Amino acid sequence: MDRLAECIKRHWWLYVLCLGVMIWGIFSWNSSSSFYERAFQKEALTISAATEQCYVVSPDLYLEPGEYVAFLTLSAGHGDIAFTVCDTYGVSEDNKTGISLGDMELETGEDAGSISFTVEQEMKHVHMELTCSEEDAELIAGMEVRSAHPIYHDSLVSILLALLVMVGLPVYSLCSGGKWDAAEKKKRLVIGGVLLTAAMIASLPMLNQTTYWGHDIWFHLSRIDGIAQGLLDGQFPVRMHPNGNHGFGYATSVFYPEAFLYIPAVLRIMGVSTYMAYKTLLVGINLAAAVISYHSFSKLLKSQKIGLLAAVLYTLSLYRLINLYTRAAVGESLAMVFFPLLMWAIYEIVRGNEKKWLWTVAAYSCIIQSHVISIVLAAICILIFLLCNPAFFRDKNRLIAMGKAAGTTLLLNLWFFVPLLAHVGYPYYSMEMNYRMRDGSLYLNQLLAVTGFQPQALSADLGVVTGEMPYAIGFGLLVGAALFLGWYLFDNIRKNNRESLHRKIGLFCFWMSVCAAVMTLYPFPWDLVQSIPGVGKVLGSFQYPWRFLSVPALFLSVTAALGFSYVCVKAETRRIMVTGGMITAGFCALIYLNIFCENSEYFLNRNEMPMDKYDYMYTMADGNWGAFQQRNNQLEASRPGTVFSEFERGYGHVSFHYVMEGRTEEDYIEIPLIFDPDYRIIYSDGNNDRGGNYSSTGNSYKNADKETKLEGGWSSNSLLSVNPPEDEGVITVDYQVPWYDRAGDLVSLVTLLGLLSGVIWNRKSCRVKERQRREDQNG
Repeated sequence: MDRLAECIKRHWWLYVLCLGVMIWGIFSWNSSSSFYERAFQKEALTISAATEQCYVVSPDLYLEPGEYVAFLTLSAGHGDIAFTVCDTYGVSEDNKTGISLGDMELETGEDAGSISFTVEQEMKHVHMELTCSEEDAELIAGMEVRSAHPIYHDSLVSILLALLVMVGLPVYSLCSGGKWDAAEKKKRLVIGGVLLTAAMIASLPMLNQTTYWGHDIWFHLSRIDGIAQGLLDGQFPVRMHPNGNHGFGYATSVFYPEAFLYIPAVLRIMGVSTYMAYKTLLVGINLAAAVISYHSFSKLLKSQKIGLLAAVLYTLSLYRLINLYTRAAVGESLAMVFFPLLMWAIYEIVRGNEKKWLWTVAAYSCIIQSHVISIVLAAICILIFLLCNPAFFRDKNRLIAMGKAAGTTLLLNLWFFVPLLAHVGYPYYSMEMNYRMRDGSLYLNQLLAVTGFQPQALSADLGVVTGEMPYAIGFGLLVGAALFLGWYLFDNIRKNNRESLHRKIGLFCFWMSVCAAVMTLYPFPWDLVQSIPGVGKVLGSFQYPWRFLSVPALFLSVTAALGFSYVCVKAETRRIMVTGGMITAGFCALIYLNIFCENSEYFLNRNEMPMDKYDYMYTMADGNWGAFQQRNNQLEASRPGTVFSEFERGYGHVSFHYVMEGRTEEDYIEIPLIFDPDYRIIYSDGNNDRGGNYSSTGNSYKNADKETKLEGGWSSNSLLSVNPPEDEGVITVDYQVPWYDRAGDLVSLVTLLGLLSGVIWNRKSCRVKERQRREDQNG
């Protein structure tokens, strides 16, 4: 308690600041920004005149569950006007499109009206509509929708952060105990300040009120919402995003690793807006990149000073920032957080202490749970490093350590691999895509660019440079690499063991960077490489050669840090050069971030961002993968005159009664769900309760109540289709996780618990041994 009191007394100002943040967050809980509010002036409305009446329609609204009020204002008196709020994608029980959420009639002369309505589940296509005469349409002043109660609680992020600091600081102080003297504490404070500064510079666009557009931002915002909705539906882990792709559902989690997206998803469930949850994730990525890269580079180079410089260079490397903002490539950005950790961990197995193989498990598992393509890239880099160290293959202990790391990593991530492998046998669009890597090649001036970025631009095919997205390696890394070469080639002073190690590490990292950079350039024979069986398929999965720029971002950070640190002989000059390296990295990053914020499209709030963007990569290749976007959520049948009733639709669930006269075996019903093999389809004759205990009989199973399991297929729209077995009946569709997915989940869980237990036991044993050693020394 004395140590805790001392910690609070020493850092009283920080506690006061955190308390202030918490008080501010509590008082701003119900502020105007917490409400959903969207207003449209007359010029934003669509007016269409029919024969006898005129329709005035607002743009689509995205509404989360809650209570809302829609307002209509007019500039003068008028005749009778019908004011309605509709869910245009909603489907009634008899399969008719469009559901009225509320309506009212404005009597002659009234100049304002409102409708109160309730939204039970997320709706992405709600609009306000007026039915009136063409003369009255000219009198419309505007429409507005506002939530009756707060919808978003973004200040919760600030409250949680303040609590984290208030709890984390004393815990850190208690754990550190009296191990460090005043000089060590001061050094750690400086290191922490430098890392925090680098992370905050990298996070500057996220500290604005706005949210900036990036290539894939729609998809990742939808993923966060999809995980949140999946958790609310009782899925864990989430496999199916039930509200994805216009509500057609999408098994995003099967194909894209999403473990770290559960953090913003939980914030969404707690009431934080998708915007703020996304921003929090990106700031967390930058903080984690700074801390993890410092830890890893310091261990690798056995120098805190050089490790700190390398961490700053990496955190502020241009390609990492380009991934975060220009591309909004959350998966690749997450993977880059753990590349430095994997780099050090593999080095320990191959050339250091192979007993630290658990670090490889941790690093590679985090990459697996971040980005699929980065899994392949990391494996290629590991293979090259092993081939450059042939002695590794003759060391039994190191081979065993690598085998244990690989096996444990596989078991720990079976929960992701099992459903992925179960799905890859289907003819998805992504499996049939054949990228020509050379079309995305770069020119040398693009890699060496210092200014003149176009951070808001898209990637263009080979031959186009003007207006294309940036691909620069970064001036700081290039200067540091040049300094390293000068030191390596012209410094002939006798080297100590550490400098010799640094020369070897720096040279290897330099050549890895050069090789990766060359592979991005247009002279590289990509067409020839892709014609090699096996090799071409693996490398073709990268889609674009410039994805290899993550290799120079990682390896050149080490080389550049060594260059800034060793180019000068005197210690005082070295300190100046190290500081100069940090300043250079920060200056280059600020140039990019400033141009990005000035020229990019931005959104002031969630209401302005459309959330109906869709992903087509994992829809059926033999169909029109975009066709489902053009249709609504109705049931459709191949046989005209089919009658539907009792239509129920929820997240991942559809049930309906149908009558199909003259049915043939070729006739089918198209269900408004994107095909996935894990949907369970049950047919009933409609005379019994749904559900029951089923016994397998081949491709279908029945019980005494004449219920049958049906096999689903996919239509030309890539949607789930089923051939009804009878002219009339009830069909129920639910998403059901198969047993082998659950088996993979169980194996991964047991492996994780076993690893945690082993680590705790090992740490406890080490403390007991250390205590025994001290007692023996004291007599």
